[in-house]
Amino acid sequence: YLKTTLQDNAFRVGSTEKYLSKGEACVIATGHIAKGETIEDLYGRRIPLSSEELKKLVKAQKDFSVLDETRYCPTSLLVGPPHLINHSCNPNAKLEVMGDKCNVKVVALHHIAEGEEITISYGDEYFGNKNHDCLCEVC
Repeated sequence: YLKTTLQDNAFRVGSTEKYLSKGEACVIATGHIAKGETIEDLYGRRIPLSSEELKKLVKAQKDFSVLDETRYCPTSLLVGPPHLINHSCNPNAKLEVMGDKCNVKVVALHHIAEGEEITISYGDEYFGNKNHDCLCEVC
């Protein structure tokens, strides 16, 4: 998290009202990012959750940074700056595993312009059936 405060980052944490009427966090590119480029310092970690921890998060409606189980890592909580990246049905970046498979990095899917919000896909069913309740710009 300390790296998010550095001035020479490839990204900064900002605020947006695109998705809700109240401001919420977003991640914005501070310079041009090329297709296929790993966005420097935009790394996170998946922290495995027990079934009891997951139930508590879901019950409290605080499960927005929970990632489903993969073949590499159990159901987990995403921590670090990537947990602030918003969803888009037409994302400009994606999460990729690295290292011990529970670490993640963010890679540009296409050119990202300076000042553009960095977005990823949360999946096709995250916001209901076929993302029916999605609030992204595409929807």
